[in-house]
Amino acid sequence: MVNARERSTGHGKGRASDEAIEKRRAARALNALFTEGTSRLLDGRQERRRQRLLQELREGKRGAPLPPIEVLTHAAELFQFGETLESLRRFGITPRKAPQTPELIEAAKRVQVAYEMPSGVFLLIGLSLKHTTKKPSNHEVEAE
Repeated sequence: MVNARERSTGHGKGRASDEAIEKRRAARALNALFTEGTSRLLDGRQERRRQRLLQELREGKRGAPLPPIEVLTHAAELFQFGETLESLRRFGITPRKAPQTPELIEAAKRVQVAYEMPSGVFLLIGLSLKHTTKKPSNHEVEAE
């Protein structure tokens, strides 16, 4: 008798086969295309993630405030879920204060390019950036 693990044709990392995963991805892509013009409702998993990200932005993790990079990544992901700076403020997320030093601005621009973040998320850590599309050259990176 063949064991169920030996029969599976999946990649071995989870319970689903590659075919099932591809079907779910294709279905999500189709649904996204049809709901693009209407209000996009999040599925249960995405809504729970959205709630957790909002809570962590408000309260931090384990009682400690989030590091700036986590604030940025959380906010960028929330922007993808349809949130805006105004909606984040309504949820009680207050922007931090930061000095506008040239070093801090340059570091933030490098993060923005590397992570492909919208410039609006930087307002949550107290920085005002204009949209940056220029990637730092190798010479600029080596100089630091």
